[in-house]
Amino acid sequence: MEDVYFEKSVFTKAILAGVFCGFFGTITALVYDVFYRGITSYNPSSLINVSSIIFGTFILAVVAGIILYLCISYLKIGITGFRILFLILFALLAMVAINNQSGANLPYYKGFTGLLFGIDIIFTIFIVILIPYFYKHHEVFLD
Repeated sequence: MEDVYFEKSVFTKAILAGVFCGFFGTITALVYDVFYRGITSYNPSSLINVSSIIFGTFILAVVAGIILYLCISYLKIGITGFRILFLILFALLAMVAINNQSGANLPYYKGFTGLLFGIDIIFTIFIVILIPYFYKHHEVFLD
């Protein structure tokens, strides 16, 4: 019997790298959310909750996988360009998190800023490190 090997497409590897990154990023962000809320007693956020973390991080990680595919296939900037792009995006999101105005309620403002900034850091680290890693080592989930 002959073994047939099919090369996986760039698109398949990039999407599945995003899926795996989304899975691990979601779990890490949920753990951070639980510990952050437990330590700071911050509870009133209706924007950042379990469902928004689950769907938001997972969907954004898959979109980041698509962006990796575009960076490699069409923009020709490769993985380094992808990392730079997401580090710039993180800097913009960090500015939004830090400059967020949540009204006159200072504890709410500080709690929301800390939660959002922490999730941004976690998500950026996972996207910048894990998506390229899983893309290069696709045998982890494809073979």
